Amino acid sequence: MEIPKKAFALEGYSGKIELFITEVIGIPNERSFNNGYDIRGRLIIETGCYKVDYDNYYFSTKTLHKFLVELEKCYETLSGSAQYIDDYEQDLIINLEMKTSGHAEVTGSFQANLALHNKLKFEMETDQSYFVFTILDIRNVMEVFT
Repeated sequence: MEIPKKAFALEGYSGKIELFITEVIGIPNERSFNNGYDIRGRLIIETGCYKVDYDNYYFSTKTLHKFLVELEKCYETLSGSAQYIDDYEQDLIINLEMKTSGHAEVTGSFQANLALHNKLKFEMETDQSYFVFTILDIRNVMEVFT
């Protein structure tokens, strides 16, 4: 796998969330406590006039996989919700909730340092036509780790 590699991009009408893999820790011999691989990455959130560009974000393949499964279900049924939340840190939370006619609302928050009270809360509207690219991005990553 060439690094950096895009883990996923979730686009909306007024913003986007992008996550890139910059380092895989311990592959193939060491797995994290949740049985995935630990990853260091770069997180970019752009919504309205707000922007995060954080190059020291840690996450796991298990978190990506769970989000993929939930997002695929939303895409197929045009109902339900998908959540991206790390099992350990919970510094990035993304909630996607399907609305009517294939539209979805994305809300969430990012807090780089959980010891401080600085937190970006974000919201954007999107629709299922954007999900195809997000799903393909995550599937491409998961192929490397299975």
